[in-house]
Amino acid sequence: MLATSNMEGTRDMGQGTRRLKNSRSIVREGKPTFPLSLVTCHLSQRKGFRLLNVWSKADELAYQVYKVTKTFPKHEMFGLVSQMRRSAVSVPANIAEGYAHYTNREKARFYKIANASLAELEYYIYFTYERLNYINKKQHDELVELRDETGKMLNGLIRTTGGQRYGTRS
Repeated sequence: MLATSNMEGTRDMGQGTRRLKNSRSIVREGKPTFPLSLVTCHLSQRKGFRLLNVWSKADELAYQVYKVTKTFPKHEMFGLVSQMRRSAVSVPANIAEGYAHYTNREKARFYKIANASLAELEYYIYFTYERLNYINKKQHDELVELRDETGKMLNGLIRTTGGQRYGTRS
């Protein structure tokens, strides 16, 4: 049976539903449910990281790294190619994961991890160009430019979440 009385802290909404004061949940037959707008809001929040310019820049960097590493020698597939791709993909992935957290401290932690992966990728870009000659000057310059832009934006994001600036160029 549904309770329809006006109890303290609740509001009668008709047909046995009530809403707790200062709450978005609705109680039906003793079970709280949530309006569709909250579910929609939660789902859009999961996609929200895509709206971050820094995520878009990091995603483009990861894509370019994948394109460049396709031309690397086959014997590097499980070595340098794998490491370079992992560090590149780690940057936008950690930005997305950080965005999903609620506290600034948690967010900053993942943004700093993304920044560390960016520093790792910076070394791989240097190594493949300067030491191994796997990439040409144009590819190198494009990757370095994307890496630098991503680093600047990421450092700004870290600062806005209360984290300190991390040790990459910006």
